[in-house]
Amino acid sequence: MNQGVMMDLPVPDIARLGSDTLRTIVENMPIAAVFIDGERVYLNRAAEELTGYERQEIGLQDEWYHRIFPDGHEAARALFEDDRAAGFPVLRELVIRRKDGSTRTVEFAATGSGLTICIMHDITERKQMERSLRESEERYRLFSALTSDYVYSCSRRGNDPYRVVWLGGAIETITGYTPEEIAAKGCWLQIVYPDDVARISEGLMRLAPCDTHAAEFRIVRKDGTVRWVHEVCRCLEGGRPDELILFGTSQDITLRRQQDRDIKILNENLEHLVTERTLELGRINEELASFSYAVTHELRAPIARLIGFSKALTDETLSAGEARFLAERISVASGQLQGVVDAILMLSRLSKVELSLQPVDLSGIVRQKIACKLAEHPDRQVALAIAPDVVAVADPALIEVCIENLVGNALKYTGQTTGTRIEFGVTEQHGQRVFFVRDNGAGFDMDFAEKLFVPFQRLHREDEFPGMGIGLATVERIIDRHHGRIWAKASVGGGATFYFTLGDS
Repeated sequence: MNQGVMMDLPVPDIARLGSDTLRTIVENMPIAAVFIDGERVYLNRAAEELTGYERQEIGLQDEWYHRIFPDGHEAARALFEDDRAAGFPVLRELVIRRKDGSTRTVEFAATGSGLTICIMHDITERKQMERSLRESEERYRLFSALTSDYVYSCSRRGNDPYRVVWLGGAIETITGYTPEEIAAKGCWLQIVYPDDVARISEGLMRLAPCDTHAAEFRIVRKDGTVRWVHEVCRCLEGGRPDELILFGTSQDITLRRQQDRDIKILNENLEHLVTERTLELGRINEELASFSYAVTHELRAPIARLIGFSKALTDETLSAGEARFLAERISVASGQLQGVVDAILMLSRLSKVELSLQPVDLSGIVRQKIACKLAEHPDRQVALAIAPDVVAVADPALIEVCIENLVGNALKYTGQTTGTRIEFGVTEQHGQRVFFVRDNGAGFDMDFAEKLFVPFQRLHREDEFPGMGIGLATVERIIDRHHGRIWAKASVGGGATFYFTLGDS
């Protein structure tokens, strides 16, 4: 605007406006002013800019109302007349139409009984901002209502505790409380799990404007159950001195925490299982190497005999008796070879047979097997001490083989003992039942105990106690299939005791 320019008013208006100074102020003030004197209308420069009309285009009241308020000129005229009649200004909002067809929202106040002065302030941008804010708030509230999280704002002044300003979203679904119930408590911190309150409260009290806080903690629902939530909030300055406002959101992560815990346990179990399997594989490899060596050693002797006796048979100078002797030796060696092969096949089958676990009377099996063995040697006198009614969960067929080998060993290695005594019983070690077979026979040197359960390994000469060295290896395989273990204690000439467990039986 050009300051100090006199407005060209109609003659009737000049006298009413008074001095040149007043007219200059009116003409150049930044607020739109419209003067109505009877039927004549005058716009200052700010009013011209607001409406888009030059003052010469709107000189009469009818032109003013019809052009500026084309959709409601009668209502606008009535408002002006009411305000003039009241004699004091009333702040109103109206929509005006500019010359270019666009609309603006204005606040106006009109006063004066003769010369009416109407002051107008363009509030279009402010109204648009208010409308946008309302729409934004509505969208936010709608989003909060639909989200699976709950949202909140709370405030505090100085060192006072935070108090709820607003709560929304899935607050009732997650906590069991209505927003009003939590607001009545003062703050949602009142439902934080007691062990987590200090940590969360201290973290929030340390926040400064623009700080962000994130934490995972437990809450106690209205029904008393405990849930885990993940919270993120931001601290802002409030509108009052020393006021801080928190805006935050919390998500129920109970399921995720449970899944994390399950995954952790699963990983720990997996690591433990891998360790067990690695150790088991190492043990199996060692056993395989030992077994391969033992089998090779055991096969070498009968094969060598077969080759030697077969070559000897090719001698044409042999008599019939010599040939018959060699044939008998070949038959014995073949039998030994067949025995080794059968033993290998039996050990292989033990690793593959499917267990049929059920309660088994171990005491009865021990008595039966010893009776069968003694029936072959009716002249033997053996003192027996068999604990009655010892029952365990096992595979009946396999456990019979196991006990047959154990009592067979006991009878074999007491064959040269006067006053033979064989005992079967059960004891307890570390809360687990331990079964045992004890004899007072030849015993063995414990320095060689690691060979006891290796196939084809013998701790005594075959001419002393004949056998292939497969019995205890068979027992060990059967016990292992039952997730148990077997061990022995002995002394040379002092007998031996074989202990074994059967897993959780």
